Amino acid sequence: METKRLKYEKNSKFYSVGTASIFSIINKKTEQEVGEIIVADTGEICYCIEPEYCGCGYATEALGFAKQYAREEGLTPFLKIRSYNMASKAVARRNGFVQKGFLRYFELWKCEEFEMG
Repeated sequence: METKRLKYEKNSKFYSVGTASIFSIINKKTEQEVGEIIVADTGEICYCIEPEYCGCGYATEALGFAKQYAREEGLTPFLKIRSYNMASKAVARRNGFVQKGFLRYFELWKCEEFEMG
């Protein structure tokens, strides 16, 4: 997208913590950070977008980047999404992920696992 990009160069906005790589999601026009996306060494991808930027395409673009990054690192990308989070499920599907199954950590943490289709 023209007004959005990921800042993933190895600089102050990129860092590794233990077994995960964390990337800032940046608004290209303002250079403001609007969220983060994490790729764990297991291949699991997690992300968070500031509420005022949800629905603007940042998550879809960021997940596309993270999926490619995971593959380049030799990982099989997957997501765990809470069952009620319809927006994240849509983002996953737009990036080629399909639901694999259900996970139950606790009764309150009902999640669905998505992997590449």
